[in-house]
Amino acid sequence: MAIDMHNVWQVFFRVGLCLIFVIPAASAQSDNSAVILMYHNVSAETPASTSVTAEKFTQHMKYLADNQYTVFHFIPAKIPGRNKNFTDIYLRTRGRINGFYGLPDFDSISYQTNLTLKTLKQSDVQGQVVFWNPGTGHLPYALYLPENKKPKNMIFAGNDLLQLKASEYNIDADDVRLIHLPVISSISMQLPEKSIDFFVANPVMITGAGVEEELMTTAASLLRKGGKLLVSGRSSDIARIEKHKKQFTELSSQKYRGFRVLLLQKSS
Repeated sequence: MAIDMHNVWQVFFRVGLCLIFVIPAASAQSDNSAVILMYHNVSAETPASTSVTAEKFTQHMKYLADNQYTVFHFIPAKIPGRNKNFTDIYLRTRGRINGFYGLPDFDSISYQTNLTLKTLKQSDVQGQVVFWNPGTGHLPYALYLPENKKPKNMIFAGNDLLQLKASEYNIDADDVRLIHLPVISSISMQLPEKSIDFFVANPVMITGAGVEEELMTTAASLLRKGGKLLVSGRSSDIARIEKHKKQFTELSSQKYRGFRVLLLQKSS
């Protein structure tokens, strides 16, 4: 999986005191073992005994990203003594779409999400639908609005468990399935070939990791003939993905403020 450094820095400065990562131990003797990385300060100006430089911190985050570690978000429970489920702990704002700590789009919708919503609402979305990295659930929620045809069922998949749980919380539907996986190609082991009608992907791109080819190969395997792939991201990333669309026909392409949404249809 990849770690968005912009979000990592936001989390660090919001916490202000300590940033902790829990990762599986490489030589763990049991499934319950873990290595804990704890950062008190990310700075070259604070005491070296409790600090790490920004350059070293970035190296650590890149290692976790390149080796596809799963990130779990930890926010202290705000109401002591109350039994809370996973999503209660991270709940930030309440509304039509509830916001969660650690996830974007909690108070306003980003340019990328807005552009994706526009394309999604113009598409005929029916049958089996997969959302890879569904965020807080703005996109799947749109499919449940009265003016849209409700899909047969939806699958939320990705390597960020908080995204999956938050989207499930906001949709509150019985026909939603969660699949927590480290990389996008892993979903092929969970779903039959040619079983999906619509695939919505928000891939996290890692330079040199081949995510673009992995996404297109996986989508081509899962989608039925005539099925559609809606992929969103930065314009430069979508341009890289577009190079691997040989099994697809382009239906539309929209750009806005450095982001791009590409709608493709499987042609064979």
